[in-house]
Amino acid sequence: SNPYYRDDLRPLSGRDGAVAKFVQSDEAFDPFFAGLADLITPLVPRFEAGGKSYLTLAFGCTGGRHRSVATAELFAQWLRDHNRQVTIHHRDITRDPQRHAEQDQAKQP
Repeated sequence: SNPYYRDDLRPLSGRDGAVAKFVQSDEAFDPFFAGLADLITPLVPRFEAGGKSYLTLAFGCTGGRHRSVATAELFAQWLRDHNRQVTIHHRDITRDPQRHAEQDQAKQP
């Protein structure tokens, strides 16, 4: 589910607890997150064994402020919990959600 379409969540970002909770409440989130962890877990040691010093992961969503941010933050914490060093950057978190809401309303008949 997209928090953007909730008036109370639209002005927030995925770093806000209410948005993260909303994203995690989607029934598809836990299987998605588990699959992501299952995908990355065997890769990290192989990257390290190959002499790689970093791995870049990118998360995206329609606006770049809610679901991708919440998921990236949660996955970064999961990596930290597994003794991995994490640097996180949210490219679109400062985008104006109100401007996009007005554009969406203008498109409706």
